[in-house]
Amino acid sequence: MENIQIVLNVLILIAILFIIFFRSYSFEKGKNLATKEDVSEITHKIESVKNQIYFNTQNKLSIKVAERDALIKLHEKYHLWFSTIFEISFSPSDNAEAYQSIHNRLNDSRVNFIIARAHAELFISNKELMSIVNELYAELYKLHHKLYCLPYKLQVLKTHEKLDLHKNILFINRAEKIRIEYLDKYQEIILEWYEYRNQTYKDLETLERNFNKVLQPLIKNIYEESD
Repeated sequence: MENIQIVLNVLILIAILFIIFFRSYSFEKGKNLATKEDVSEITHKIESVKNQIYFNTQNKLSIKVAERDALIKLHEKYHLWFSTIFEISFSPSDNAEAYQSIHNRLNDSRVNFIIARAHAELFISNKELMSIVNELYAELYKLHHKLYCLPYKLQVLKTHEKLDLHKNILFINRAEKIRIEYLDKYQEIILEWYEYRNQTYKDLETLERNFNKVLQPLIKNIYEESD
């Protein structure tokens, strides 16, 4: 009887120890699981923040790149329009097709500058720069307009020459005199244009210096902020 009681007591003790051990094991395991879950959540949050920072940084860099490109494009398209105006030349042998080509070149270069200016206005809030750009546009457009009208004047002159030659077709000496007279008129028109162009360029020089003076630090700052 006593032996049975002893066995029962031992079994009860083993059961109690097992329960205590099991609870402790379950508790520690639960803590470990909780710790793993916490670490996983924290890691996820850190990665999320890192991704957000990276995304924001990339956005800022993209904006800076867009600002830089807008300024460079503005400078490029201004000088393209400028060089188009100053490189165009004329010849007494020019025909309607040649004049149309001149008009196309002028239109393309002007429109490209207008687009570049509008693009820059989206990214750049520097009022001083945009004020200078608008002044440059106004001054350069004076040249553009005068040059654009020049082929019409030359075409009218050539038409009058042809009419006068036709009227005097039977008079060889008179025809040669007409050609010389109209060639002189042609040269007067061209010289007048060159004088006007050169004078306007002097006015543009100051504006161009101011343009570069404001533009260069802006581009430099963008490069530094992008590093």
